[in-house]
Amino acid sequence: MIFKNGRQDPVKRVLVPVSGGPHSAFALEIADILVEEEIGEIVLLWIDTGKRRFDIARFADEQYHTMKTPPARVVTKTVRSHDVSGSIIRESAWYDLVVCGISNRPRMFRAVRETLPESIAGSCGVPLVLVKAQTGVRSLIRKLV
Repeated sequence: MIFKNGRQDPVKRVLVPVSGGPHSAFALEIADILVEEEIGEIVLLWIDTGKRRFDIARFADEQYHTMKTPPARVVTKTVRSHDVSGSIIRESAWYDLVVCGISNRPRMFRAVRETLPESIAGSCGVPLVLVKAQTGVRSLIRKLV
């Protein structure tokens, strides 16, 4: 887990960009832990570039059983854009925190091209948490907290 621009204020609104993979589910799990318990809201954001389909509502429905945040305070939002990084950065201005999953990219790939989470981290003006799930293993954080 990597924190950027951390602060001590209560986290009332959390943005979680998702694409449906294990890192998205883990990012949502971390957001659920960090959001203000009584009044916090989590917004799942899908940037639809038109390249593939993703049912964000179904993804959210599959996650509710593991969350402490009530489903009524977990919102889904879809933005149509070809600029994924820019769209997430613009959207992040309305939130207290962004929690973003980061995938396992080969070092050689990262040396040639910045990953999406790295691009967001470089320009995001609000606190940011980057998380990487251990694929195939359920989060230990939920058990420890």
